[in-house]
Amino acid sequence: MNRRVSSRFRLAREFFNPYDPREVTVDYELKTPDGKIRRYPGFWSRDYVRTRHFTREITRPVGSGFWEIRFTPLVPGEHQLRLVVKDVRANEEIASEWRSFTATPSQLPGPIRVSPKNPCYFEYSTGEFFFPIGLNIHTNTDRRSEIGFNFGHLPDRGTYDYDDYLEACGKSGINAVEVWMAGWTFALEHDAGRSGYYGVGRYNTEAAWRLDHVIDTANRNGVLVNLIIDNHGRLSDTSDPEWRENPINSGAEYAAANGGFLKIPGDFFRYEPAIENNSRRARYIAARWGATPGIMAVELWSEVDLTSQMRERYKDGTIQKWHQKAATELRDWSQINWLVSTHVCSEFHNLLGLIQLFQQPAITHLAGDAYRNPSQHLAEHLRDYCNNMKHGKPQLITEYGGNPSGSSPEQMTGDIHCGLWGSLFARLAGTPFLWWHDFVHLNNRYDHYLAFSRFLQGIDLRSDQIDYLPSAPVTVPAPPKDQRYMAMALAKPGAAYGWVFNHGATQRYPDDANTVPEVKDLTLRLDTKLLEAGNYRLRWYSTLPYAETASSVVKVEAGKPVTIAAPPFRIDLAFKLEQEKP
Repeated sequence: MNRRVSSRFRLAREFFNPYDPREVTVDYELKTPDGKIRRYPGFWSRDYVRTRHFTREITRPVGSGFWEIRFTPLVPGEHQLRLVVKDVRANEEIASEWRSFTATPSQLPGPIRVSPKNPCYFEYSTGEFFFPIGLNIHTNTDRRSEIGFNFGHLPDRGTYDYDDYLEACGKSGINAVEVWMAGWTFALEHDAGRSGYYGVGRYNTEAAWRLDHVIDTANRNGVLVNLIIDNHGRLSDTSDPEWRENPINSGAEYAAANGGFLKIPGDFFRYEPAIENNSRRARYIAARWGATPGIMAVELWSEVDLTSQMRERYKDGTIQKWHQKAATELRDWSQINWLVSTHVCSEFHNLLGLIQLFQQPAITHLAGDAYRNPSQHLAEHLRDYCNNMKHGKPQLITEYGGNPSGSSPEQMTGDIHCGLWGSLFARLAGTPFLWWHDFVHLNNRYDHYLAFSRFLQGIDLRSDQIDYLPSAPVTVPAPPKDQRYMAMALAKPGAAYGWVFNHGATQRYPDDANTVPEVKDLTLRLDTKLLEAGNYRLRWYSTLPYAETASSVVKVEAGKPVTIAAPPFRIDLAFKLEQEKP
């Protein structure tokens, strides 16, 4: 149960394009213990091996092609399965005999779902609360980071880079990463001028095998994957333009070899051949990865608002219709019924202007950015996010870190720290996913993630009653000169959690905490009526290094604000206020 199973086989008949469901479909039907039968797609592929030549990854095919089905039993009990193969051109369909197997209970967590207890948060299908602590590993090497942070040119080691990143993530409490199916990494379709690609509808099984490796490596390290299917450049000739390399482009250099058919990228969301081609590719994606519990969710686009003529398509409603159809198909074809979203750029005001994309019933959650003017403290941005974003679905920030070109190392470290600790109190379903993953890795900023992951243990926000207090008032009788303090908190029946911090020191995080003056006698008021009367255990924690620094008992009176006193600190502290059991 909750472990993916696969089966490989070959057919006696060969097909010109085994990826094309207009030519052949190889499906499996799964009968679950409740007697329901559902049909899911299989896929054609082949195996590869990888080696490293100095710093370069080399991938070579092994053996001949085969068909494969993947499925994950989600409940214990007897299941039945059979293959259904259809030669579409011959109008012939055959089915195998039913075969039975029994799934036994396991301790493995199931796929991620929107929580029915509180639809603003996620949980495993097996019932455990899930709060993603994330990092955006959109590519293994990022030229923009190399320039912006003076890293110099880093060698492209392909999936070997991901091996190192994901091992470090697993050790530091990071439980989710974003991975892109981009043209330079794991795209199935791309321009025929690039090795391994053959244009429209003939998928790159080497790229798919490499993505398999990354997903499996992530899962072995306890890390789930937020999988991005398309990035905006594929449909843009102005913003990070990749339109000339898109195989559907009828004006591309290799259009004849690609089978390109679309003249204008802005027509993608309303031109039926483009919609149909996207559906065929989505079928393969769901067949290959749609039974993988280790995929947290899928995003149809990264920064879809930067695609060509997007605003026109939003105004006429075609892009909303496209998202509903595309998300429905992926959810229906994926055996674990994926969470599916899309993503817009900039910050939440832009997302609000495109909110209809996320109101489509098949879109399960919101995803946006939190880039901003670096003069604004990230905690203040998260405060504003909390006050303005109330949409009844889980909300994620999957890109952030200074402005889109980065910022100083001190501010980037401050953003890492504030993004983690502020996320609990900003109406977010997980921490923001920092774009600058190589900054974290090369500067070893993983300790910030490990500390926050330890604090998160035992916290469950799936209450139907939560008071978000993103600007909880603090009082400091004699603050150190030129120092300012803020607090963010939340309360639910039986518990409150919060974070108090020095504004300047968390905006530009210092290398030496001792350079920040110590503050004493800070008090924090929690204006909530959700805490029942009784005795509560108050525990204070330093955030770096993570450690419990103080503990006391606080008496709470029903219906009255609660005032708590913080022990002395320099940069920040976090607290847990939890009702003691009688």
